Amino acid sequence: MKKCFLLFFVLFSFWLSADSVNFLSKPMSAGKASLAENAYTISRLLDTANFSPELQLPIQLIYNSSVEKSGPFGFAWRSPQLESTAYYDKDGVLWVTPWGEKIKFFPKDEKTPKDAIKIELYERAKKGRGFYAPYSEWEADTSKRDYAKSDSWVFHGKQDKKGWTFVYRNYKLKSITAPSGRSVEFNYEGKKLVSISQSGTNFVELGYSGHLVTSLKINGIHHELKYRSTKLQILPKTEAGNIISASRPALVSVKRGDLAPVTFTYDNFGFLNGIRQGSYSDDLVIYHQTLAERRAELKAKKNSKVKYHGFANGRILSDNQFRYAYSSALPGAVTLTDQLNQKASFNYDAQTGVFTTSEFSGKSYTIYYFMRFDAAYLGKVRKIVDSRGRDVINYRYDQLTGNVIRVWDMAGNDLNFQYGRNGKLALITRRAADQDAPEPVRSFGYDPESNLTEIRTLNARGQAVVTVALSYTPNREVEMVSDGQSRNIIAYNPFGYPVKVTNVFGQFTRRELDNYNRMVSSTDFYGVKTCYTYTPAGLISRIERKDGKKLLTSLTIAYNANGQPVSYTDQSGKVKKFERDAFGRVVKELFPDDTEVAYTYNKLGQLHTVLDQNKHKITFDWNKFGLDAKTTPAGQLTDYVHDKYGLLTGINSKENHDTAKAVKYEYDEFDRLIKIDYGNGDIEKRSYDSWGKLLSIQRGENKERYKYDYFGRLISKTGTKEKLLISYNSFGQRTKRIIERNGIKICEERIYDRYGRLLKIISGNKTVEYIYNSRNQIQQQIINGKIIEFVYTGYGQLKSKQMVEK
Repeated sequence: MKKCFLLFFVLFSFWLSADSVNFLSKPMSAGKASLAENAYTISRLLDTANFSPELQLPIQLIYNSSVEKSGPFGFAWRSPQLESTAYYDKDGVLWVTPWGEKIKFFPKDEKTPKDAIKIELYERAKKGRGFYAPYSEWEADTSKRDYAKSDSWVFHGKQDKKGWTFVYRNYKLKSITAPSGRSVEFNYEGKKLVSISQSGTNFVELGYSGHLVTSLKINGIHHELKYRSTKLQILPKTEAGNIISASRPALVSVKRGDLAPVTFTYDNFGFLNGIRQGSYSDDLVIYHQTLAERRAELKAKKNSKVKYHGFANGRILSDNQFRYAYSSALPGAVTLTDQLNQKASFNYDAQTGVFTTSEFSGKSYTIYYFMRFDAAYLGKVRKIVDSRGRDVINYRYDQLTGNVIRVWDMAGNDLNFQYGRNGKLALITRRAADQDAPEPVRSFGYDPESNLTEIRTLNARGQAVVTVALSYTPNREVEMVSDGQSRNIIAYNPFGYPVKVTNVFGQFTRRELDNYNRMVSSTDFYGVKTCYTYTPAGLISRIERKDGKKLLTSLTIAYNANGQPVSYTDQSGKVKKFERDAFGRVVKELFPDDTEVAYTYNKLGQLHTVLDQNKHKITFDWNKFGLDAKTTPAGQLTDYVHDKYGLLTGINSKENHDTAKAVKYEYDEFDRLIKIDYGNGDIEKRSYDSWGKLLSIQRGENKERYKYDYFGRLISKTGTKEKLLISYNSFGQRTKRIIERNGIKICEERIYDRYGRLLKIISGNKTVEYIYNSRNQIQQQIINGKIIEFVYTGYGQLKSKQMVEK
């Protein structure tokens, strides 16, 4: 399993990062406390604009307590996606990206001293014209000769971001173009952004009162924003300065559709100190520096011999979840205390690239980042070490491209990555801890446009046993995918959303989307249409399944003012209701038969009790590692025992305070279960290979051994009482199974057609055959010549099976 997980984790990371841009801003924080600066942040995702899939744009509002400026969303609030900018800054251009990152670019033709040490990474990045940022995948350019006065900039992606273009005019974002060739346009009236459109459709619209945004439409859903003049105090920037009292417009309400508004309150110093929606509330306590403390802090910054040991202004001290403590006036070190007085700490040192975390459970991890300034992998993860000093995972990268070239786990197994001339991943190999040479796993092929066209599963000789082939539309969307058995053809709407998928048998499903690319209906193979209706807030209010005009089933959903479901009503009028607490947790379910189930929670929101339909009570108790005990209505208590690392070491079942059953667990150095003690001398032992695949289980005198093929599939299980042999075809389907038990051998063979459908099972004297109809359903099952016929409804559901005469 570990091999599969490691491979999946790495591959998934590749697919997420390759070619795509993540427009979501994610400040580095612990709870609400920022780890990058002396501030706290509040981030709210209003919605995601349904531009083409690769251009989907989340619209966020982010509050930062350290900001002392007003913008279109009031004092200290901003929307990175709507306020992106680019401008000349001292010695280069500063790009404030739509995801909130700041990237500095320098002229490629900048003059350097003759005796300056040349770094290959920089020299490569400086080739050509324009501006470079050595550790990023972006380049910048401007058409103006005097670039220091330029208000127009273009940013192009390179390597994995090749094909992306961001255009700025008058210092503001004008358009984004993806590798697909599709683009979105940012439209302005004067200096105000009024809409963001694609192919003539405004997916985002902004309305103003003065310079403040008072309305936002995202995918046609209305958001109303309100402001109020709020008093604030601005501390001095010099030792001789004084506190300035001022007032600024502050965001006090955001209302989505017909939902209850989310409201914000501020203290007398101008810091956000309250968030509310309906019955939910989150009260924040903020630290305010005195004038003397601010002057002492400024003096310490000016004179290294002077130390300031007080708090920074505007740090959060508590909210409805945590209390916050800080070990230094510098940012990066925060300790959280939860409602049960459990502590978690976070310590990030930007100078050394070390990030240490200690969870509420007591588990701790240290993440080491590369801090080499001559390498493209500056700031990337080098390794993660746990509290026992084990290297959980290690990474190595190419110095000039920053591509990962090797990943290995705590057991010493590694995955290796090779790249082609186009910079794309070409080959993955693996090597177990006890292997000398790596062995092939996957290889990849690309077309001239660098689209992935083949994914090959390789055998030990490096030969492809299964190849997944992909072809593309002119907009670089996957049009066809086939693995040699199955094939799917995909059609898209003009924005690039799938609207029709046809399988190898010619069967297809359809999707209908509205003007904002929200699904309004889907039609399955059998012509059954599922229709969706939405509330003014964009929540699904009704789902109907229809055969033409005939209603088959329906589900009507009602919501509370916070947008949480409170009832489901089906086509027969039966209603299931929910009661919720202020945090949105279900505290009672009320069923159509007039029965109910009630729930309570502890201070951390973990389930504490369940009172079922018969008024029987189940109690759950928790410790810092998870479930600690469970008590049934009959009084049976189950205790879960953990060691100091959080591993489950025992389960004790008790009745009337007497232990009825106890099971103990032991683990190896890689946290794999190696021993289970069931009591009374009944012991089970397990062994594994370096990847974590189970090799043997011994319980008493019975010992079972397991063997696997090159692809990790079980091919042999031998034990004292039984022996099992399994064979597979290239697609992983079982073709043969031999079971030997008590001297009797049972052999089963399976035959498949070219589509991977099971045609025949031969087991001893028994033969089972399958015949399929044009809808890819089993039409007949023939058992030793006896025919069983399957009959289906028009909706693809099995209606009956019956024996028929030949």
